[in-house]
Amino acid sequence: MKIMQINDHQRQLYEDYEKVTAGELLAAYQAILDGFIQSGRKIRILDVGGASGHFAMALCDYFRGQDCEITVIDTCTYATWEKFGDEITFMQGSAADIERIFAKDNFDLIFANRLFHHLVRGTWNESRKLQKDVMRQCLNVLERDGYFCMTDFFYDGMIFDESASRMIYRLTSCKNPLAVSVFRRIESKSVGVGVCMLSRKMTHGLIDSNDGVYMRIVNEGSKYGWGALRKMMYSVLLLIRNAQNNVVLVVRYGGSNCKGGAEPIT
Repeated sequence: MKIMQINDHQRQLYEDYEKVTAGELLAAYQAILDGFIQSGRKIRILDVGGASGHFAMALCDYFRGQDCEITVIDTCTYATWEKFGDEITFMQGSAADIERIFAKDNFDLIFANRLFHHLVRGTWNESRKLQKDVMRQCLNVLERDGYFCMTDFFYDGMIFDESASRMIYRLTSCKNPLAVSVFRRIESKSVGVGVCMLSRKMTHGLIDSNDGVYMRIVNEGSKYGWGALRKMMYSVLLLIRNAQNNVVLVVRYGGSNCKGGAEPIT
């Protein structure tokens, strides 16, 4: 079963958003990027779900003068791929097929920016299995001592930890015209397709389930700046206890000192 496809309207929204936030993402990962520049070695980068390529282009500019190869893979194609194609390798493909497309230990840096909540299939349980499998595949094509970098959102459930994730998936995947209209009004960009948001605990679980990783959170993100009434309405409607925007996690994979499990990188 394939990952559900976004429509043209949603694709344009994501492209516009990526264009204005590429610099912010770059800044969030700067400590990791600087370490690779100081090493002076060749850098192989994969941007999973890289969309229009604006973030990849920012990486290209950052590493200009270094021996660096950047590959973007996404289920959708964008007009910018031709524009940036001289410096970046673009591939149309699914995140679910990463280890069939790329060799094991193939990349030094892998980015997944706001990707995991878009890994959606026909049910919430199928979507969760897909997220776990994509994380495993990403680490499988990551070089030992490489870094997996992700930015996403945290939605901690009000009733139990997964309740917000389940409720948001159910409502955004509904194709009823009235539901689509209501959720579009509250700025749900993926209404009609669905999103599988993760809590903090669920996100850490994706990582902890893989052997040989060290984890650190480099930016806890920021709480959504909703107005008091809107925040209360969203929290009750979506069973949200706590929500955080653009949380950045960096995972170091393997290495001679790795004992397995998730531990802080020092």
